[in-house]
Amino acid sequence: MFDTLKTKLLIPAGKCPIELVGTSSDEVLSWISKLSVCSKPHIEYQVSVYRYWAQCFYKHGSKDLAEVNTNISKILGTSETLSDLMESKNEER
Repeated sequence: MFDTLKTKLLIPAGKCPIELVGTSSDEVLSWISKLSVCSKPHIEYQVSVYRYWAQCFYKHGSKDLAEVNTNISKILGTSETLSDLMESKNEER
């Protein structure tokens, strides 16, 4: 039973292991897929992980970062932010 439990990661530590090479939907999808493959089996990345790492490649408040975040939302089917995820975690307690 415990073998199937995963840790939900909200904020990663360290440098992003895969370079984000563009802002298009296809480039962001490829980046997310590569990150998923290299993640540890017991870790489940939350949308905030991808948003956090995207900021390593594009300046906060830029059009490019906004496009990447829009594509992340479309690909993952959620527009949740780190604040949303943390708030829902607090409500579970």
